[in-house]
Amino acid sequence: MNATTHQVHPFEAAGLGKAPFRYVGYSHEVGPQKVTTYAPNGEEIELIVGAPGQPMSSCDYCGQGIAHVCHCVSSDGKEFKVGCDCVERVGQVKGDQRAQRAVEVAKYNLRRQREAKRRDEFARWIEQNGEELNNHPHPNAYSMSLGRTLRDYAVWMRKNGGHSGQMRAWKMARTKLGQ
Repeated sequence: MNATTHQVHPFEAAGLGKAPFRYVGYSHEVGPQKVTTYAPNGEEIELIVGAPGQPMSSCDYCGQGIAHVCHCVSSDGKEFKVGCDCVERVGQVKGDQRAQRAVEVAKYNLRRQREAKRRDEFARWIEQNGEELNNHPHPNAYSMSLGRTLRDYAVWMRKNGGHSGQMRAWKMARTKLGQ
């Protein structure tokens, strides 16, 4: 007796189309977002919806609100979107690592963009508060003995520190200034 079992893909069982499925892209969808709608008289109305950082999409597989959106297409041409958690869970069952890797790369790039933005904010903050920073001593005793200031420390960290070090320096400087 030779029993052949056919395993149905979870996305196919959920009615998202016929397997195999193809990962076609990634987007990060968080609020606030600008939405255009039309009044009954035909007038165009622009609305801003969603709180900052609020997920603005939902997974077609499980219904969970999602910010990290994976766009997929079934072999019969149906397009759908799923969250990265569902892609990882289903991908591990089916052994398809392409979508998982693409999500990892997209999340990595998104994190790097956020970090770069924060570092630029730190640089602007140093410029805006430089004079006030000069009124506070350097946090290192030796550098303080050389007459260096908190501004010198912040500038050095901005130039030479990694992201975590820069953020710690910024937090410490803001605390010293009472911000």
